Amino acid sequence: MADADQLAEELAAMDIKRSTTLSDLEAIEETSASIKRRVEQHPSRQATMMQEFIVALDRDDIEEEQRQELYRDWHQSIKSSIDEFNSLTAELERLKIQEVILTRIVREIDRKIEGLRTQLDDGI
Repeated sequence: MADADQLAEELAAMDIKRSTTLSDLEAIEETSASIKRRVEQHPSRQATMMQEFIVALDRDDIEEEQRQELYRDWHQSIKSSIDEFNSLTAELERLKIQEVILTRIVREIDRKIEGLRTQLDDGI
C-alpha cells in the first residue's frame, strides 16, 4: 500500500509539473505571436518613416544644412529600424528554442505519467 501511495504522490507531482510546463509553453506561444505581429508590421512602419523623410527632403524651402541634418536623421532612423527588426527576429529564435525544449519536457512528463499510471493500474 505504501508503494501505491508513493506512486500516487509521484503522479500528482508530475501532473502539477505538466500543468506548470504547459502554462510556460502557452506564455511563450503568446509572446511569440505578439512579436510575430510586430515583425509583420515592421515594413509598413518603416515605409511610413521613409515617406516622412522623403516629404521633408522634397520641400523647396529647405537649406543645405537642414537637408544634411535630415539625411543624418534618416540614416539613424534606418539603422534603428534595422536594429529593432534584428532584435525582434533574435527574440523569435530564442522563443522558438524555448518552445522546442518545453515541448520535449511535456512529452517526457507525459511518458513518466503514463508509466506511473501503468504501475498504479498493475498494482491495484
